[in-house]
Amino acid sequence: MFVFLLHAFTKRNCFFNKVLKAQKLKNIKSTSETGHAKNLANFEDLITFTASYGSSYNPTKTTLKQAALTTLFTQAKANLASVASKNVRFNRATHARTLVFVPMQKLSTRLVNAFASNNATPEMVKDAKTINRKIQLNHLHTI
Repeated sequence: MFVFLLHAFTKRNCFFNKVLKAQKLKNIKSTSETGHAKNLANFEDLITFTASYGSSYNPTKTTLKQAALTTLFTQAKANLASVASKNVRFNRATHARTLVFVPMQKLSTRLVNAFASNNATPEMVKDAKTINRKIQLNHLHTI
């Protein structure tokens, strides 16, 4: 039923979609938003659309009633805010961990070169260079 309502909402805006397609804006870079915030905004539009029907919108399924949709929207909005704040903390912690490897870059290169000059097997040198490359690339993400 939710999919049907969403389809009905988008069907209403079909005229605008046809106008945009007629303009053939293929070469212009898209600036449309994507992700959870956009989905949440579309869900809010859907709730507004169903509310515009007034008392004539009366689905038999309780999860599709106006009050249930509004409750679900409120929960989703709170969850999105929670994820955003946790994501900031995660990014800060990740950045702090990558900063630990910055002083090791010169040392790791020296160790790999010393390791390669001490009769190590080619596979072991290759593995050491792979680890060194990961340490070097870690620095690029922190800049």
